[in-house]
Amino acid sequence: MIEVCVMPRVICPTCERAINNCLCQWIEAVIPNQVSLGILQHPNETKQVKGTAKIVQLSLRDCQTWVGEHVSELPTLQHWLADAQSVFLLYPKIAHQSEPFSEWHMA
Repeated sequence: MIEVCVMPRVICPTCERAINNCLCQWIEAVIPNQVSLGILQHPNETKQVKGTAKIVQLSLRDCQTWVGEHVSELPTLQHWLADAQSVFLLYPKIAHQSEPFSEWHMA
């Protein structure tokens, strides 16, 4: 019988990608954004190969990410939204979305 030894991939602790796909060399400087950016990321998206939320976090000085499906389950996001002077929601169109943003409830 042949034994196969599988070595775990080495992961970059900063960009969380495999070392041979590390993006850190291209994220040279943190952008001093003047607008605070908050990202609500669905739990299923956290391990996607593209990792755009992580790239944004590494690229912007003022960026926070929350992982969840409902704002009501994320008290720190609720606090961040309550303290913000203006909040703008950006998201892709969702086919067959059952409720408009104006009907979302935070508490």
